[in-house]
Amino acid sequence: MLWGLTFPSPTYWNFPPDVTFFIVVLLLVGLLCIAFAFAGLLRKKQSPEYSQGRRSVSSRTPLSVKIIAVLLGFVFLLMAGMIWGVAGALQGISNVTRETPVACVIAKQKLGKTPMLSVRVILLDQNNKPTSDISYTLDGDLWELDGLFVKLPTWMTLLGFHSGYKVARLSGQFIDPDLQDQAHPNAAHSINGGYGDFFKYIISGDSPWRIIADTKYGTGVFITTGTYEVKASNTGFVPYNVDQCP
Repeated sequence: MLWGLTFPSPTYWNFPPDVTFFIVVLLLVGLLCIAFAFAGLLRKKQSPEYSQGRRSVSSRTPLSVKIIAVLLGFVFLLMAGMIWGVAGALQGISNVTRETPVACVIAKQKLGKTPMLSVRVILLDQNNKPTSDISYTLDGDLWELDGLFVKLPTWMTLLGFHSGYKVARLSGQFIDPDLQDQAHPNAAHSINGGYGDFFKYIISGDSPWRIIADTKYGTGVFITTGTYEVKASNTGFVPYNVDQCP
C-alpha cells in the first residue's frame, strides 16, 4: 500500500503437479547423464594404466559411451527448459489477464422527483474479503465507481505483478443530459480516502513511479441498477453482473 494504492501480491507460479514432476525428472536424468560422463573422464585421468607387452588393459568406460551420455544429458536438459518455458509463458499470459476483486455494488432505484439510486458499496481485498460496507444515496439513473491506477510495464505483469489501484469516488450519472447539467446535492461521494494527493504528486509532480510505471491515471466504471462485482484488471475496473455479493 503506497499513496493509498493497493498492489496485489504476485501470483503464485504454481505449475500443475504432473508438469512439475516431469520437469524435475528430466532435469535429474540430464544432470546424472552429464555427471556420469565427466566422472568417467576424471577416472581416466587419475587411474594408472598397466601395460602387458604392447596391449593396454583398462576397465574404463569407452569414450563413445561418454559422448552419448553427455549428448543425452543436454537433450534432457533442453527438453526440461522448453517445457518450463512454455509453462512459464502460459502462466505469464494468465498474469496479464488476471483480475483482482475490488468491490461489490448493489444499486436499487429510489422514488423521487428526479431519478435517484440507493447504492451499497462493499469494498473487497484481493482475497475477496469485505473491508467496508457503506450505503449511499445518489442522484441519477446510473452509478459510477471511480478509481486511481498506476499501470506497470508489461514485463512486470508477465512476472506476476499487478497494477496498483484505489477506489476513490462514487457518483451518479443521468441518462438525460439536461438533468446532468443541473446541480444535485447527492451527485458524488468520496470513499476510501478519495483522490487525496494522487493527481498533485503522482501525475503532476516528480513522481516516484516515473521509473517503473507506464501510465498513471484515473479510471471509472458506470452502469445501471443491479448487483455487480467490480474487479481490477491491469488496465482498469471491470463490472460483472452477479446474483449476490461474495
